[in-house]
Amino acid sequence: MTAVRLASGLDDLLAGAEHRRPLSMDDGKSGTRMERLSIHGAPHVLKHLDLEESWLMRSTGDLGRRQVLLFGGDLLDALPACIDHAVVAVAAVPAGGGREGSALLMRDVGEHLVPEGSAPLTAEQEYRFVDAMAALHAAYWGFGGDDALISLAMHYTFLSEATTLVEGERGGRDAVPPLIGAGWSGLGTMSPGVSRLVRGLLDDLSPLVLALEATPQTLVHGDWKLGNMGSGPDGRTILLDWDRVSRGPGTLDLAWYLAINCDRLARPKEAVIDLYRERLEAHGVETAGWFETQVELALIGGFVQLGWEKLLGGDPAELGWWDARIAAAAHLLDG
Repeated sequence: MTAVRLASGLDDLLAGAEHRRPLSMDDGKSGTRMERLSIHGAPHVLKHLDLEESWLMRSTGDLGRRQVLLFGGDLLDALPACIDHAVVAVAAVPAGGGREGSALLMRDVGEHLVPEGSAPLTAEQEYRFVDAMAALHAAYWGFGGDDALISLAMHYTFLSEATTLVEGERGGRDAVPPLIGAGWSGLGTMSPGVSRLVRGLLDDLSPLVLALEATPQTLVHGDWKLGNMGSGPDGRTILLDWDRVSRGPGTLDLAWYLAINCDRLARPKEAVIDLYRERLEAHGVETAGWFETQVELALIGGFVQLGWEKLLGGDPAELGWWDARIAAAAHLLDG
């Protein structure tokens, strides 16, 4: 993979840039400001990362330099060749409130991303996405972590009721934070045991985090939603938005993928889980002895992350699937 250039500042990052104009993406919900531009005739996208502008940065504890540390270092050098993050350069830049922020310069891959809408993936495209996920996890199997990354627990807190409260006190106008609290107000519609378990984890995540940390770890991306994904003309899987990278169980990515993309999966969720396991083994990872436990724990975690959204949606079949899987796995957190 071509190395990402660490620029000295915004002027250096944008040398040769022209035709700068705002870029609005319907699937972009983080509060991040973006621009479309050309550099020497080639289309690019500029992403501004400013703590004052992004509720997602605030809720994940990104004080402004996380992407500089990630892309300006060598951690991602081991990414499998099948994954394209599209980033070409990064720079630390001044941000609001006298803080330091970051700017990411990416190739404009918009035409190759999964189209917005409700159409399901093709089975072939989903296969390539799940295979790329497994290849990423296999490449970093046994990853020991990095201080520049978020913690495992942060994956389960950034979409919490605390985010609703904090952003409300700030007078924020972003669409997502108010919905989180509204969604969790309907938790009582789940089966009693599941409601109690999830409410307990929303109040104290430690049983889930400790149980997941006791299983094999790798490097996880954290946001395998279709809005971040696509298929490049070279056959590689495009995977954008590396702001929630961490050490963690690979099935965290899998559970998020199943939860966030539930309406557009090409296969039943169980078949996607089986496919991921098959591809993980094809990439050299032995799955006997731990896989089933980690999957069940990660599915509980997936609902802790996105159950509020599912409760707002109110789809009985979708809620029923998660209720059944969580109920079946609850014994893993007993005591």
